[in-house]
Amino acid sequence: MDVKRCSKCGETKPVDMFAGNGREKDGLHRRCRACVGASHEAQLEKARLRHNPNPSLQTELRREARQIAKTIQIQSTRIEVKKCRKCGETKPIEMFAGNGREKDGLNPRCKACIGAKHEARLKKARLYHDPNPSPIAQLRRENRKTAKRNQDIFIRYKQCNKCGEIKPVEMFSGNGRQKDRLNPRCKACIGAKHEGRRDKARQIYESNHFADNQEARAVQERRRARRERYDTHRKSTEEYGEAIREALEKQAQMLNELKHIFVYGKQTQHQRRQAWLQANGGSHTKAEIKALCEAQNHQCAYCKRQVKLTEDHIIPLMQGGRDDIANICMACRRCNTQKNARTPEQWVKRWYLEAS
Repeated sequence: MDVKRCSKCGETKPVDMFAGNGREKDGLHRRCRACVGASHEAQLEKARLRHNPNPSLQTELRREARQIAKTIQIQSTRIEVKKCRKCGETKPIEMFAGNGREKDGLNPRCKACIGAKHEARLKKARLYHDPNPSPIAQLRRENRKTAKRNQDIFIRYKQCNKCGEIKPVEMFSGNGRQKDRLNPRCKACIGAKHEGRRDKARQIYESNHFADNQEARAVQERRRARRERYDTHRKSTEEYGEAIREALEKQAQMLNELKHIFVYGKQTQHQRRQAWLQANGGSHTKAEIKALCEAQNHQCAYCKRQVKLTEDHIIPLMQGGRDDIANICMACRRCNTQKNARTPEQWVKRWYLEAS
């Protein structure tokens, strides 16, 4: 391709009259150098009129001379070949992509070298992101993971370059710029450094701020006194809470030691009832209790009232009665409580004695 048509003036000119542009397919600018220069000159002229509406005659002559020299240089310069900076070979200019930042408008590397570089990058990216890698690539990945895992296992201690002590890696913060991904100084040394900086900055601020400001100094003193009172109160509160906790722990320990002495009545009654059930034997089911309620027409076995019923052992467990359904009747809560640990005959006899 020796000639090209300018999209601005419409004239067909040699390719040397077009600047390079890597974004175009042919690597050349769509407008010729003359049209581009005229456009830039118009913009410069507009800017000159804005900033210097009345230039001197000498300035105008210098501008015209520079423009003529630039036009002559463009017309006389014709580069047919160029040396690649990568491979070192001398090739035609068609083998170089356009680059407007260079003086000759061409890239310093040839298209073959640039393509090889991009192909190497793509191949490396495929090895990392390919979902179905080759067996060799899979083996390389496993080897890299194993080496990294072994490095993480064996690197457990490190020497601080500040204090010189050998400490576990947990005492060092992370730093991606280092080879081992750890900070060269331990956390204690970094904290001491920052603390010293904070103290120094605080002293400088106080000396500059309170030098000629008595009111601000008084406010600072009041704040410092308030902080001291707060610290004292917090310390006394913590000591009081610690004393209370110790007293409660001693009291709980004493109660645990004397637990066998304080036995509650309900707990003892429940234990006695369980012992009687195990000793006397017998058992019944919910279905049998339901059938017994229906047989009694949901009435109390003693007072014949239709109220909420409870289980009552006819022969009490205390007197050797079994827990079978044959020894159970449904009674209301009042009759069950009054009967207590008696047989029906004993309960009726006691009722008659109390009535008389």
